[in-house]
Formats: sequence, structure tokens, C-alpha cells
Amino acid sequence: MNKFIRAGFIVSIAMLAFQVSISAQDLGKLKKQADVYYKKQAYKKALYYYTQFANRKALDRESRFKMAVASFESNDLSQAQKIFTDLTQEKSFDPNAYLYLGELAHVQHDFNAAQQLYKQYLASTKDDDSAKLEARNLIRSCNVGQRLLLLPEQALVENLGRGVNTTYDDFGAIQSPNYSDKIYFSSARKSSRGGLRNKNGQRDNEYGKYNSDLFFSNKDGGSWTTPTPMGNQLNSQQKDVILGFSQSGGVSYLFRGSKYDDGKLLVDTFRANQEEAVPPSIFDTPIKMDMGDSRPYFYNDSLVLFSSYRKGGYGGYDLYAMVNSMDGWSAPFNLGPEINSVFDEQFPYLAKDGRSLYFSSNNCRASIGGFDIFEAHYNQDTKMWGTAKNMGLPINSAGDDTHFQMTADGSKAYLTSDRKTGLGERDIYIAYFKQVRGDQVQASFPITFIQLEDQEKRLAISEQIISGTVTSAGVSFAEEEQVEIPQQVNIESIFYTSDRDLLSAANKRKIDVVSELMKLDNTLTVRIECHTSITGPLPFDMYFSVKRAENIAEALMAEGIPARKIQIEGFGPLYPIALNEINGVENEVGKQLNNRVEFKIQGKGELGIEVDYMLPIVSKFQADQRGSQLTENQNGLVYKIDIANTTQMFDDEVLDQLPDPKVGKLMTENKYTYSIGSFRTYQTATEFKKELVKLSLMDTKIQPYIDGEKMKKNKSLLYLEKYPDLQYFFESE
Repeated sequence: MNKFIRAGFIVSIAMLAFQVSISAQDLGKLKKQADVYYKKQAYKKALYYYTQFANRKALDRESRFKMAVASFESNDLSQAQKIFTDLTQEKSFDPNAYLYLGELAHVQHDFNAAQQLYKQYLASTKDDDSAKLEARNLIRSCNVGQRLLLLPEQALVENLGRGVNTTYDDFGAIQSPNYSDKIYFSSARKSSRGGLRNKNGQRDNEYGKYNSDLFFSNKDGGSWTTPTPMGNQLNSQQKDVILGFSQSGGVSYLFRGSKYDDGKLLVDTFRANQEEAVPPSIFDTPIKMDMGDSRPYFYNDSLVLFSSYRKGGYGGYDLYAMVNSMDGWSAPFNLGPEINSVFDEQFPYLAKDGRSLYFSSNNCRASIGGFDIFEAHYNQDTKMWGTAKNMGLPINSAGDDTHFQMTADGSKAYLTSDRKTGLGERDIYIAYFKQVRGDQVQASFPITFIQLEDQEKRLAISEQIISGTVTSAGVSFAEEEQVEIPQQVNIESIFYTSDRDLLSAANKRKIDVVSELMKLDNTLTVRIECHTSITGPLPFDMYFSVKRAENIAEALMAEGIPARKIQIEGFGPLYPIALNEINGVENEVGKQLNNRVEFKIQGKGELGIEVDYMLPIVSKFQADQRGSQLTENQNGLVYKIDIANTTQMFDDEVLDQLPDPKVGKLMTENKYTYSIGSFRTYQTATEFKKELVKLSLMDTKIQPYIDGEKMKKNKSLLYLEKYPDLQYFFESE
């Protein structure tokens, strides 16, 4: 709720001599110090000095009014209630006392009493009082509150408690993208690196406030652990705010500035040991703080929502979106009059279904008071947003309720509120939904509302808004055929007798299945593994197999799958699923089964599509157990040793002497990497690496793999808790 600073009336009271334990001069200093803190809006300090003075001598009427305001702002509601009530019993008093008494009833959700007190204020104040309009708006908010009291509650809301919150400013909790019981948040608490600062960002140990730093906390045994600062590379002497993470969880997005509405967006590759990390870099996007842009929300790597009071909006802050593609970031476009109003809309959050938008608005015609959290759903048939609805009590309060973000499973949400039942300026709360939010559980296709809209028309509308030729009459959308999302996709292996067979009509249909799946869910990647029967020396068979995998990868790329989402591997004849010979006689059927290409789908998978690998059936009498060994070698954490990076075949007989060799390549690179081994601990990999020197293999490198996927260091860190042995890798490599 907006804070009111109102000048009380001035009454002159002659100072009388008195005998107390403190001198009159010192008593005067107490009063003067209290008034200075009050003027600086340091209400807790002001309250302390007013209380010290009142314990020794009665305060004058103006000072009692200030003491009541300081009590209200410090969340001491009972004391504020008593002082304001006493003031209204006197013959002459400041009518703002009625306004504050109305707020006291309002924040406790006694909407009827609040309305009556606001009306008393309007009847007693002067016609030119600047707070009159605000009082009328508060009456409208009380009307909203009365209606919402009649509706069933959607959730149980609790303060996260003193384990996380302080008496200072704590806000913006975000669930870890990798651990459900871990949150990241921002806090302007006593341990802040920047210390006490004034509004201009300069040090002010007397009247300043702490700048915010970044923290994380884990839930252990039902309680939140003591928050840990995220290190000096991410926490500066300015205001630092955590904004979100990339799809993979390996990148974090941050804000840093001297003011919350004037700073820079930063991007950081997320690491466990932030003390040794390089500083975050500037995130270059069309979001410009100097144009009024703020509070971005990163839905995925391709869609960002944010609020802005840039030219061309419908009122105060509006919600905008921008899309990232191969051509870079689009120009931001306004979400339109179904979402935005003449008031402020901020703190956007888009649920997993890509159609359900949550945001905060201080629209007094729909809010209980201050900023409330609203939800709006995109209609795929009309291509328009439905009417935004208030989420009701107790998710919302008469205070400012913001920073709404759901947990991945849709059962809970974190939010920030300055409601008067809190511990400090703002606190972090958790909402336990009575029913799991379906919009957070099931993804949609297309992924978000953006794919349903005609972007050219959207951008044209934004330009017309800026020029003043369009009002909030509505926005048109283009029609697009809806695609049904399958619950399961069957992926078959490719079989070949020669290289010409790789792209036969039958095999192309199998490739198309993989292509369509990856287009449906753009969070997926694929690993293509090629095997062959024995045709020659191992280095040749391995190289030929990776080249065949490369042909399949190029076919996927021709279908529009990005190269960065494709990894290829060649194993040669090392993992046959059928015997090449039976009783000394060549087994042609076995050879045909061993000449195969297999697809391994990787990634989180936002649509919940189940992938079923249709493996060939091999009769018992001709099955080769070595085929299952690859799956065992890839399961969980293993270390492999890179022994060569080449642009052509690594023609060295040393491959025959080493365990579990393979050749791989990322389709974004032009080099093939040869690696060996499947070591379960970093120590055994290190010991074997030393032995490679005896084979003249000097330039080698240990790499971790998890479930067959080669891990980059920043991504490996996300698995440290599950695989503690990775710690030895981080400490040594």
C-alpha cells in the first residue's frame, strides 16, 4: 500500500522546567533526532527516539501523530491504533488520523470499518487535500475486498519465517531450476556488501538503507537454512537482484544498479564457487532501463516479458514481450488492453502452458489495495487474452503483493508482500495451493501464446500506439491451425547394409519422427549413435560409423533442427547386439542387425511426451551381450579421457589397446573427438591418464559424462549433489 507522509498541524507548547534523570538539553536532542529520522522516513529509528522521549515526558500532539505514523510503518499496529484513536478524541486534531485508522482497518481486512473511516476523513478534510483522490480509490479497493471475501480461498499462505526473512527488505524468491527445495532471492539486509546508502547510491551510515544482495537457502528437514550470500562476483556495492535462469539452469540473469529503476541487466554462467568466477557480463537486449523498462521475466531462452512506462503505453507501467530468434531479439511489443490499464502492471510470470499469465496491478477497481496478483488466460480460438482476475485472499492482501512465481510442480508459489503481518519491509511468502495448478503441469503446443499471434500485426499495433493512432479498443490476431500433442512417440533404429541405405524412404520416415518431436518440444536435443559390423581395422570402422551418424544429423538439420541440438557418436563394431558369427559361420542376419543407428533423446522435455525406443528383437541363440554393455557404461556418472581432436580419421592402432573407445562430434564444430574409458571415479580416470603417457598420448583430458551426455563444467555443477565424486573433477581440472 502506498505510504502517506502527511504534515501534521503545529501546536506551540511552552517548555516547562522539570526534574528527571535526563537533562532538558538531552531530552531536546532526543526529540530533534526523532524528527530528523521521521523526515528521512527511517521510521523504526524515529519510533525508538519518540518512545525514549515519551518515557520521560508527554509528547505534544504533532509528535504523537508522528509517533503513530512511525508505529504504523514499523508494523506496530496496536500502538498506532491506540495513538490515532486517542487523537481523534481531542477537540482539535489532524483529520489524517481518520485516514490512518482507515488504513489500519484496511490492512486487517475489516473493509466495512475501513470504508467508514475513509468517508470520515473525506468529510473532515479540506477540499484541496491531495489525499482525497487516494482515499476514494481506497474505498473502491474496499469494495473489491468485500466481494473477494465471499469467494473460496485458493491457497494457504505462510510467511517463510525468520530463517529467510528479516526485519529489512526481502523479496523476489525463485525456485532453483534444478533442486525443488532450494530458492534464490534478493535481500537488503544488514550484511549487505554496499552498506547503508542514500537514494543517490552514496554512503550514508546515519540515514541510508541497505542495498540488496543475492542469497540462496535450502529446505532441510522442513526448515529453511540460514541464507547464504552468492559471493562477491555476483554481489556488488550496488543493488543486486536475481531475475531468473535459462532453460538449462546453467545461466542466471541479474539486475545491478544504484536504483531499482535504473541499472543494467547482467548474464552469468551459473557456478557453485562464485568467489572464483569471472564477473557477470552485460545482457544485450532491447530492454533499456533508461526508457523505463524494468523487472524482466525469462520464460525460456526465446521469450522475455517485462514492464515498462516507455512511450506508447496505456497508462503507467505496461507489460511487454520480446522474442529471440535466429535474427536476434525482436522489438518489444505491448501485450495490449486486455492486460494493461491506465494503472501499473508489473512483475509478469508465464506458466508452463505458455497461455496463463500472472502479474501484479494496482488497479484500484480490481485490487484489494496496492498491488494485487492477477491471472489471465490466452484463448487459442479468439487469439486474445481473457479478462484478468484477482487471485483473491489470502494470496493478495491490502498491501503490495508481487513477484509471484510458481514451483515447477504447480503445487506452490512464492510471492513477495509488505502486508502488515510481516517481519520487515517486505517478506517472502509461500502459497500452498489447494489444487495443483494445471497450467503449470502441462505444456502446450505451440509452446506459448507468441506462436499463435501474428507478430507483424503486433509490432504494427505497437507502432500505432506510440504514434497515438490506436487506443485500447482491441488487437487482432491471426488464425493458426492447432496441432495435437501426442502422449507417446515411438522412435525406431535405422538399419543399413550400405551407406546408400541410410536415407532410404523407410529410414527417412524414422528420421521425420525425431524431427517432428524436436519441433514440438524445442527443449529437446538428440544424440545419434552409429554402430557397424566388423569390416576392417577399428580406427576405420569407428570413423566410418561417425560419418554415417553425420549423414543422419545433416538430414535432421535439413528438416530445420538446429546444429547446436545434435551430437553424434561412432562406436564401430564394439557393441554388437547380435553375433557376427555362429559356430564359425558368418551370420548375415546378425550383421544386418549390428549395422544400425540409434537415437537418444536428451533434455528436460516441457511437453511431457513419453519416448519409447522400439529396439529390435534378437533371438536368444544369436544375441550378443556386448550390445547391452554400452547402456551400462553410459548409465549415471562416468569419466572418459579425450585422447585426440582431429578433423580427419585418427588412424592409430593404439585404439585397439584402450578400453571403450568412441569418436564423437558436436554438429556446431568441425573436429572429431576421440575418447576412451568408462571410469566410475575421477581417481581411477586420473590413474589411467598417467598410463597413457607410456603410449605417447600426452595431450589428454578427463571429461565427465552423465547418462551418456558429455557435460560442460557449468552444467556438471548442477549434478554435484547427486554425484559427489564430481567435486574431485572440479578441484583438479
